[in-house]
Parts: sequence; C-alpha cells; structure tokens
Amino acid sequence: MKNIYKLTIFSFLVFFSSINFAQDSNYVKQYTPFGVNSFSSIDVSKKGIVLSKENNKSLLKKDYIPGILKVQNTKNDSNVTLVGRWASNTPEVVVRLDYAYVADWENGLHIIDISDPFNPTEIGFFETEANQVVAVAVGGNYAYVVGLLAHGLQIIDISDPSNPTVTGIFNTPHIAFGVAVGGNYAYVADWGDGIRIIDISDPSSPTEIGFFDTQGTAYNVTVSGDYAYIADHNYGMRIIDISNPFSPTEIGFFDTGNSTWDIAISGNYAYIADYRDGLRIIDISDPSSPTEIGFFDTGDLATGVAVSGNYAYVADGSDGLRIIDISDPYNPTETGFFDTDGFARRVVVSGNYIYVADVAGGLYIFQNNLITDINEDKSNIPTSFSLSQNYPNPFNPETVIKYQLSALSFVSLKVYDLLGREVAILVNEEKPAGTHTINFNAKGLSSGVYFYRLQAGSFVQTKKLILMK
Repeated sequence: MKNIYKLTIFSFLVFFSSINFAQDSNYVKQYTPFGVNSFSSIDVSKKGIVLSKENNKSLLKKDYIPGILKVQNTKNDSNVTLVGRWASNTPEVVVRLDYAYVADWENGLHIIDISDPFNPTEIGFFETEANQVVAVAVGGNYAYVVGLLAHGLQIIDISDPSNPTVTGIFNTPHIAFGVAVGGNYAYVADWGDGIRIIDISDPSSPTEIGFFDTQGTAYNVTVSGDYAYIADHNYGMRIIDISNPFSPTEIGFFDTGNSTWDIAISGNYAYIADYRDGLRIIDISDPSSPTEIGFFDTGDLATGVAVSGNYAYVADGSDGLRIIDISDPYNPTETGFFDTDGFARRVVVSGNYIYVADVAGGLYIFQNNLITDINEDKSNIPTSFSLSQNYPNPFNPETVIKYQLSALSFVSLKVYDLLGREVAILVNEEKPAGTHTINFNAKGLSSGVYFYRLQAGSFVQTKKLILMK
C-alpha cells in the first residue's frame, strides 16, 4: 500500500511539473507550492471560477487548493521595504554572509552576490543532474542540493563561488524534498521514506549511516542540538533523537491536525508553518511532550518560517511575507507584511534583511524596518567576541553555554573529549550580532573532562567543562 501511495504522489509531482504555459499581459497564472504555471489564454468562467483583483483573495484562503488561478496584485506595508530582486523560479534560498544560494526549480543552483542587497548579482551557477531542485543547505565549502526526480543529494563545492563543481552524489530511496546539515552529517527529508542520515565527512563519497521512517511524508527537516525536527505533512512535527546518528529514535511528536511544511527552532520553542493553519508555536522544553501554546492564522498557505529575535517570518503562499510578533508566544500578532507576485515558499532572515524565495517571483530582498527603525537597541550589541564559562560546572547532565558576537558571523560551537574527538555539535549556522545562549545535554556521554570550542570568523576560543554523573 505504501508503494502505491508513493507512486501516486510521484505521479502528482510529475503532472504539475510537466505543464508549461506562456505568460500573457493579463498576468494570469497557476500557483502551487511546488511551482508555477502561466496561461496565455483561458476562459476561467467555464471552470466555475471568475477572477478579478477584487475577488481573487477570497478564493485563496482556507478553501484554496493548490493549482487555483490568481491575478497578481501586490500590496505591502511600511515595516518592510523591497530593496532588491533576482528573477528565477525559486522554491528555496539559503544565505551565508555575502552570498545567497538559490535553488532553481527548473535549472539548478544559482549563487548570488548580495553584498549590495540593492543590486543582487549572479556570480556562479551549477546545472544539477537533479531535475526540479527544491532545497539547498550550506555547510563550510559545500552546498547540499536535493531535487525531486533524480539523485537525492548532490554535494557541490562552492569554495570558488564563480565556479561551483559537483563533488559527490547520494541517491536516496525516494523523493528528496528537504535537507539540513550539521557537522559531518546531512539530514535528508526523503518524502515517503522519512529522514536519511548521510555521513559527509568525505564529500566525494557520502554514505548513509542511519534512517528513521516517519509515519507521514517528510517535507523538511530542521536540526538543533541532538534533535531533528521533521515536518511530516499530515502527521505534524516528529522529534527524532539523533545523538546516535546510527540509530535515530523518535522521542516525541505534535500532530497539528493540518499539514506541517516547515519548522524553525528558537530556544524552547518550535515554530511550525502549518499550511492552511498558519503559524503554530510549540513548547519543546520537554521534547518528549511538546505542547502548543500559541498560534496565528496567516490567511493563506504557510509553507516556510524563520525566526529572528522577537519575530517570526512566514512565507505564506499567495499572501507573500507575513511578519508575526512573538515576544509573547501565547499571543502572537501580525506586525508587517509584503504581498509578493507569486507563491512565497521559503524565507530567511540575515542581519537587517529578509530573503523570500517565491516560486514565481524569484528572490525578494527586503530591508527589515522593524529591526532598523523600531526595536533594535544598538547599545545591546557587544563590542567584541567572547565565550563564557558554562554554568553550572561541573554539571549533570545539562549546562548552559553563553557567547557574544559583535557582528553577523557564521558560528561553529562544538564539544570535544580529551582525545580531541568531536562528541557534539551545538551550533553550525549563521548568527546575528548579540548575546546567545544554548543548552548542552550530555546524557549520552560518560563522566569526565570535555572541551567546547567556539569559532566565529577569525575568532576562536576554547573552554573546559566537567561532566560529573
């Protein structure tokens, strides 16, 4: 039965991907979370649908189904300002310092120089063997790309961004739809085959070392500390313990009752983009018993979410970008929006800018006026980089590590044993300037002396911690 289900879903994707229409002067298009189709001439009244700028939004709310037609009608408010745009069919974007790595639905991987966000410029391109690229992750000198119809995971060397080259390929058993990278491992959301854990310590020879077959359809994966959070479509959020990557186990889940598409983790909360039900806020302080504490109905189809400071940024399909104030997670409120031209699918926040991947409108770059004009207190930004002593120390089994960044940086925070072996990856991503804390749970480690090492740009510092069970 499961194989029949996979074949049906695969056929559905092939159907949508195979339709090609010419765009006309009336800007009538067919939008889906997977891609966009344009129509040069169509009598929509024969299908029982009459569209206009006045009524199209009512058709794209709760009873909207993927594939409905929309007339473009862009609106925005003063809390975000569009400063740059780069055209492509863009289902996902990842930002690392001065570059945006764009997954192109039809072509492959584009590398965009965003050092001047008002003038984004392509400097590199790689035409992947995977048709219909839907997701990309970046770690070190490599981009990890997944696509629907061929070659689950492709590893691209981006050390020279003007000349990206393929380094390794790993074929997952099903349809790779999302990817995250942490340390020596890539975690692939593989549609009907759950999460696949790939050892990428040798990028030229990636090898699967573990997997967990979730109950539903794995759309995306987010990794934080010892846990992988799977956006498992109709089966909600699945929390997988990956402290032993050879034997991942599910320790908790939250069934949203709708369709989970994306998850962002910040502190003790998971923020879920839940398709027709908007933003769901889940307390994950006890990962074995996640509990919903707040929600906000964004209005259309929430397929992507990012969190920075007191705000959640939601890619909300035909309603574009929605910005939600989460300073009180029990009572989230909308505080900004921008209605993009197509179907907003993913969103990234980096520094003072917001990057939206729109499957029809391409890459949008916004200045985040909520940060630059209203809430940012520059006096709170540290003047230097630093790593604090963990507290408590000695500890059993949890402790807190604090570090400070004086500028936006790519941060690596890892734990090592006395022999220099890496035992935990706490942070491996870009972080904004400010003070950051992270909990370290050493439940799987033996008593003894360990070291934690922070690297942020050229800054490197190491401190000792003692686990006493």
